[in-house]
Parts: sequence; structure tokens; C-alpha cells
Amino acid sequence: MENTAQHRLTTLSQISNELRLQGFTEEFTITAAGLKCCSSEKVFAPEDVKILKHYRFEGDSDPGDMSILYVLKTISGLRGTVATAYGSYGDVEFPEFMKRVEEVENRNKPKIQHLV
Repeated sequence: MENTAQHRLTTLSQISNELRLQGFTEEFTITAAGLKCCSSEKVFAPEDVKILKHYRFEGDSDPGDMSILYVLKTISGLRGTVATAYGSYGDVEFPEFMKRVEEVENRNKPKIQHLV
């Protein structure tokens, strides 16, 4: 019998399932108000969210299969994922929100000091 841990995870559902096993159990959506937790209805501002990782998926023959999955952690400790289509099928609010999250993260990164 083959070891399933050695199988390569290549689909959105495979990676989502693996992330759930790793404790990323919350599902989020993006609304006009911010990042919304589907189970608790709590909404988070960009400064309350950290992107831990992201995955891109591209369909072999259908551009509609293009999607991105973000692995997130909130200031309150919730861990989960949010996914959306990208390209011409993408949601307008989604990239704007994620861009603001990235801007906050970049602002909060420590500046590297050069030693002379």
C-alpha cells in the first residue's frame, strides 16, 4: 500500500482538506465590510488578518477553473482559508481587500538595518 503522505496535493479540494487537518478549519468570505468568518459571522479589517500562504490553481482547459486559495490567521486566533476565482472571473472586492492586507503586513515588517 502506498503512503498517502507522499502523494502530491494538486487540487483545491485536496489542499483544503489537508489544511483542515492542520487546524485551518474556518472558512472565510470577503464582503464590503471585510473578511467574514462563515461560522461566527465575525468580520475582520485588513489590519486584523495575516496571510500565511497562498496557492494558485489553473485549469488545464477552462479559464473558469483559475482560482487562488489564501491560508489566513486572524488577530483573534481563528485559522482558515478563503478562495476565489481570479482573472476575468474574479470578484472585485476580493483583490482589493487582500491588497490592503498585504500593505498592512509590509508596513509592519521590521526594517533591516545595514551594519557598516
